Amino acid sequence: MQSVSAVTWQPATHECSLLFPSAEWTLREGGSVRYGQIILTALNREQTKSVSVFSFPVPKSMSVQDPRYAKNFKDGFISSGSRPLSDGYTNLNGRIAYWLTGEKNIAGRQASILSYSLHDGSTLYQLHVESMGTHPVEDDELLAILGSFQIHGKKSTFSGFHFTGDSLAYSLGLAIGFLVVFLVAFRVVVKLRKR
Repeated sequence: MQSVSAVTWQPATHECSLLFPSAEWTLREGGSVRYGQIILTALNREQTKSVSVFSFPVPKSMSVQDPRYAKNFKDGFISSGSRPLSDGYTNLNGRIAYWLTGEKNIAGRQASILSYSLHDGSTLYQLHVESMGTHPVEDDELLAILGSFQIHGKKSTFSGFHFTGDSLAYSLGLAIGFLVVFLVAFRVVVKLRKR
């Protein structure tokens, strides 16, 4: 049952959505990254948890189940200064998702990380959560938000750079692993310095 204060986020540029269980989240849409888009960055009121959604156009033949994607994602994650703890595959509302948990030291504080990668045929979605307190896999609110992610069927309207070969698509795993952690860590450091 959806609470009265729940907020559904659905961007105009993509056919996907997330449900935030309370209105105590600040949602920001938009932005670009190399080869893709930041379609959402959300922070809780205390600024101890963040949820980000990225999209990257990829060939239909690309699969997050390919070991090359997982390896490159982990390599990128490590090169960002993060430490992977575990990874695997799960079903997220009917779609296979690759997940990875880890941690990173940000401005002297330990951040716990959980990332999901899933593919809808032409778009790779990267869901990334960080918590400065409870690990995301032990945080019911963050798990509920991630578990609410839906792709509604229409393809992305993003018209930027499009990968043309499998090797490039799997190399994207390396770039995403590094880029996602770097961008979110940068935002947290900026927020901490403003305090």
